[in-house]
Amino acid sequence: MTDSTPQALDSATFDQAIAEGVVLVDFWAPWCMPCQMLKPVLKELASGFADRARIVTVDTDQHADLAQRYGVRALPTLVLFKDGRLARQFVGLTKFDRLARAIEELLQAQPNQPDTPA
Repeated sequence: MTDSTPQALDSATFDQAIAEGVVLVDFWAPWCMPCQMLKPVLKELASGFADRARIVTVDTDQHADLAQRYGVRALPTLVLFKDGRLARQFVGLTKFDRLARAIEELLQAQPNQPDTPA
């Protein structure tokens, strides 16, 4: 994926999108100012990890079922998955370095080993 724009997911595409590899999901809403402030960070992550990890978004106003499934109570909430398993969660405006480090750690983790939180 060479496009640096995070892909928008919906209820129909979510499970397949997170099933393989490392995927960072941004749960956001259009009215959420910190969510808007996070957009350039997500775009930079999508560009930097283009061939190794996916950065995707879920509009919680349109897909409240997904937000509820993952216990999203504040926005933005970023959920990091590895091979379909929830690995880490970040709530609130999160810095690029922290997210990049978490993605890199999951990419380097051996398959079929439990991930240890940072």
